[in-house]
Amino acid sequence: MIFEAIVGAMAVASLIMIIRNTRTTGTLQVSIRRVVQGGGGENTTVVYEGVEYEPVIYVSEDPVRDESGRLGERLVNLARSVRVNVTYSTTLFKAEKGRLLSYIEDQIVKAQFAYQATRHVRYSERLRFLKELYNEVARTHMPYSYRLGVIVWTPRGSQEAKAKAEAFKSMVEVEAGVKLERVKARNIIEAIIPEAGVLGKTTPSAVFAGTGEMPGIVIGRDSDGRLIVLDWPRDFETHIGVYGPTGRGKTVLLAGIAGQLASRSETRLDPYMVVVIDPKGDLARLLERMATRVYKPLPGYCVPVPRTEGMAESLLNKVLGGYPTKSVDVCEGSILRRGLVVYDLTHLPNEDRDIAASLLLTSLVIEASEHGLPGRVVAVIDEAWRISSGEAIHFVWALREGRSKGLHVIYATQSPDDVPDAILTNTGTLIVFGGYTRSYTEAARRLGLDDARRLLELPVGSAMVKIKDLPPVEARLIGFHEYVKRGPRASREELDRGVITLGETPKTAESG
Repeated sequence: MIFEAIVGAMAVASLIMIIRNTRTTGTLQVSIRRVVQGGGGENTTVVYEGVEYEPVIYVSEDPVRDESGRLGERLVNLARSVRVNVTYSTTLFKAEKGRLLSYIEDQIVKAQFAYQATRHVRYSERLRFLKELYNEVARTHMPYSYRLGVIVWTPRGSQEAKAKAEAFKSMVEVEAGVKLERVKARNIIEAIIPEAGVLGKTTPSAVFAGTGEMPGIVIGRDSDGRLIVLDWPRDFETHIGVYGPTGRGKTVLLAGIAGQLASRSETRLDPYMVVVIDPKGDLARLLERMATRVYKPLPGYCVPVPRTEGMAESLLNKVLGGYPTKSVDVCEGSILRRGLVVYDLTHLPNEDRDIAASLLLTSLVIEASEHGLPGRVVAVIDEAWRISSGEAIHFVWALREGRSKGLHVIYATQSPDDVPDAILTNTGTLIVFGGYTRSYTEAARRLGLDDARRLLELPVGSAMVKIKDLPPVEARLIGFHEYVKRGPRASREELDRGVITLGETPKTAESG
């Protein structure tokens, strides 16, 4: 059993950092050992603020890998963002080196056989991991194994809460890169630490992140260290505008929001789709590992639209009217795909990226108007100034009608002056990074920020956040580099299959 919990030797850092990240106002910390003094297992309960909670216990089947050393922090933030009450635990085992190497060799043989028989990508990925692990264990003198335990505390008797625990378990699996199995045990300690010969173990705390039922998307912390969370879907229905000069953190923030929405889409099927439109390529590169599909249009590409007559024809004529020559056109079809879909427009001539971005948004507008969307769709648009010149009727329509149609827009641009008033007035949440010039702060006054001069003092990575009618809050936004870098894609082979180059056959619709 110890060897089934095998992990990459010294490459794994302990999740003891979790405890250091639970010190927030209103957080309850309960020692596991104190909880189980009565000897109970799944019958054990904890009473907090008059509510009785019972445990749903999960244990990792596979190794925990944490090269960044920040997995604990990310897991705590995940619990807070989705409003679940959870205990994390890690257990450290020592394995005898010779037996461990022998075991890995046996697993390599099994993985090789399975891959040769099926050619399935998961076996090739497992084979690659096992070979790396063998070399790693062979180099080290003290191989260890880490096992992750997760206890989700649910209100006693609530089936809805137990279903939510299953959804959260899936999110932890994506974040930690492990498979969790629900277990029942006479004792919680035995569930988390079932083996003899334990070298060391943590006694973490139950992280009660609040009992609210509305999950959200984490974007940063205020000056008191409290998390700033955008409620899904309420805060997205009135759309989100992100403003700031180059280098301030807009693209990384967009990637973090899109990545969290993608995780929700994968685990809860809501939103139905997150479509990223990136004329510059930086955002696409950040999200490549997380994306369900990555499209890279070439000259000759046509953007699929569900209809080209009637209202659609009028809208398309207005969008296309400002581009007398172009290498991008429209054809009948749909861009709707479940999951995170990224359009990297950098393979198009610079002047055609604007029209491609405009047509992709227009396709969503027509889809929502003509047929209705199959679920909530979030459009994330970087370099929004490219599609907001003139009347920008397609952009304005997406914002004005999007709330009732299930189309939510998140856009980023360098200055509020880049977009017309019709767009600003239909943007409910504002994230305004610091700027360098007084002209930028004057432009920010259009957003209703009375103390816009404060923007001149904000460091890189900080912004003023204004959610609907609430007063603006100064925030230090989270650096999502590691989050999007690791991503939930299981293998490089899957990523390669998901990257599709379009336009090789001129004016053909997307397929598959």
